[in-house]
Amino acid sequence: FRNQPLFTRYGPFSSDVRGNSGRGYQAALAAMAETSPTTIRHNVVDFNDGTYGVRLGDRFFRVDGDLPVRRSSPGELRYTGFGGGYNIWAAVVEKALAYQRGNYPYAVTTSAQEVFRAFGASRYTRGFIASYRSHLSLAEDLTTRLLVPGAIILNVRSASYIVAGTTRDPSGRITDVLIRQSGSRPTLNIDDPPTDIWEVRDSDLIRLSTRFNFRYLQQVGATFESAHFFTSR
Repeated sequence: FRNQPLFTRYGPFSSDVRGNSGRGYQAALAAMAETSPTTIRHNVVDFNDGTYGVRLGDRFFRVDGDLPVRRSSPGELRYTGFGGGYNIWAAVVEKALAYQRGNYPYAVTTSAQEVFRAFGASRYTRGFIASYRSHLSLAEDLTTRLLVPGAIILNVRSASYIVAGTTRDPSGRITDVLIRQSGSRPTLNIDDPPTDIWEVRDSDLIRLSTRFNFRYLQQVGATFESAHFFTSR
């Protein structure tokens, strides 16, 4: 796939990360593309000779465009799929992870924390929703973390979502947290709470009402993972 673009013109985008978005490494890549895309461009480069450079921590990997495909569909990537415009940056990072960890089966078990640290996160935090006193304190904290700039993942049971932003009412109070599931229109791979809690917005955003969702997220043991970076779009 050496003739496919590494990035599209204005990428990377979180929607480029397609596949099983519940996997930690994919959620981390999508979260960085959402709120700190320059971090990815600084660590993933095209050498214009059919190979690509990927920096993971203090190691550098040079990989080619020979990417694993599905046996039943040779034009379809086996793990992380093509991004918009058939870009391959996420699959290239995945291949570098396979070199780093020894093979693809180990690569796909890479956690979000490991990916954040490999891309130079200055700080990583794992938080428990149950530790917050109110929905407002949670929403304000998530908003602050996004301003650094940072990348945040919300883990709800077996699904991981990107925290894309927040909305406020005319008085300035945060009313909703916007989350996104990478790759396609979001689907909730959990026992859905009442339909008035999760509301699909536009094509790929979910509006999470902080007031009503807070108790639910506490009950299911939801967590978040955040990382701070020095670069942004």
